[in-house]
Amino acid sequence: MLKRAREEAALPSVQATITLQQADIGALSFPDASFDAVVSTLVLCSVPDQSRALAELQRVLRPGGELRLWEHVRSDRRWVAAAQTAANPIYSPCADGCHLNRDTAAAITTAGFEVLSQDRPTVRGHPLPNLLMIARRPPA
Repeated sequence: MLKRAREEAALPSVQATITLQQADIGALSFPDASFDAVVSTLVLCSVPDQSRALAELQRVLRPGGELRLWEHVRSDRRWVAAAQTAANPIYSPCADGCHLNRDTAAAITTAGFEVLSQDRPTVRGHPLPNLLMIARRPPA
């Protein structure tokens, strides 16, 4: 994805300077409070330590900075959540550590983010429950 993003950023139609870096979300090399916003798409499902990753996102966001994310998550429907939990030990090793059954919304609030909005849309072609969320690091 980084190669593809670099190719897109280099297109003549891009009218901005864009710096792209690969980083370990559990140990970001950026200074504290260095970003106004973080966008995360289908990342928190597969990190080895979700709480550590969220702590790092909290650290690099300035007070009042926003976390905007899309994730697939554990279902609110008990039977679907049970099926996700049952399938996870088989699925996760085959899907580069992706977890079917993480309650990412709860993890975000536990990490200290304030939820500004959230939605659970159905996405055609994506059978897992989804979460669209905007959360922020509390203002100082």
